[in-house]
Amino acid sequence: MFLTNQPHSFVRDQTDPLTRYFLTPPAGETPEQRALRESHQAAATKRSREIDEWLRAEKVAKEKDKRKRKVQIILVGQSYSPSYSASMI
Repeated sequence: MFLTNQPHSFVRDQTDPLTRYFLTPPAGETPEQRALRESHQAAATKRSREIDEWLRAEKVAKEKDKRKRKVQIILVGQSYSPSYSASMI
């Protein structure tokens, strides 16, 4: 199976066993069974897209939160003293 640049669109490769098993309709399928299978596939595709959109929104929210976050640093220790700087020279 080869992915295209469109989300949820696949090019069916009949040499792939998973494609043959999962995406090929069963032999002798009745019209009622086909309608049921297609409705299940449509519901699964819709749910998958909802999850993808939710994940995208979560990622955007996290990135936005990271940009908003302020960091304050408290430096603890000896303040500037002339004797310290003189000893460094």
